[in-house]
Amino acid sequence: MASGDPLPDAVILWTRVTPDDAAAASADCHWSLYADAGLRELVAEGAMPALAARDSCVKPDLSGLLPDRHYWR
Repeated sequence: MASGDPLPDAVILWTRVTPDDAAAASADCHWSLYADAGLRELVAEGAMPALAARDSCVKPDLSGLLPDRHYWR
């Protein structure tokens, strides 16, 4: 997973999903973001389809984050 297009309160996460069925038109991608390295303080979570038409890539756009802070996934 990678991130980009950072703003003081937002970031776009990026990842590519490898579906179990290579011929599938989509695969589910569930993601979560935490405020602590122990992955106990959940900040955001969601799910979106990884579509074959988009090379099985997903890009959730997360906003409402605190500036100058580390987050974990």
